[in-house]
Amino acid sequence: MNGTIIYNTTAGEFQVRQAGAWVTLASGSTQPNASTTVAGKVEIGTQTEVDAGTDTGGTGAITVVIPSTFNTGITNKIASQAQAEAGTDNTKLMTPLSTAQAINKSLKF
Repeated sequence: MNGTIIYNTTAGEFQVRQAGAWVTLASGSTQPNASTTVAGKVEIGTQTEVDAGTDTGGTGAITVVIPSTFNTGITNKIASQAQAEAGTDNTKLMTPLSTAQAINKSLKF
């Protein structure tokens, strides 16, 4: 049926049925990179790219973050109880719990 879109796993490309034949949809380098104002291609950032704060991926396209890499990246940046109580790491995030733990430790609760 014309208008049907499939992913051809053998060819590794999306195809659409047009005039009774399968036609490859434009993808990859034929699409411009997206920006904050222009639609285009993006890359899903790897955990390493997310952790490093990388803006672009291997093709030069903007990297986007999916929930699983975002959650892991944030979790890795939260201060542990020991780090919160020591108060010496200025690169970790403080949650309400770790803040309370640090205050309680300093006030000897």
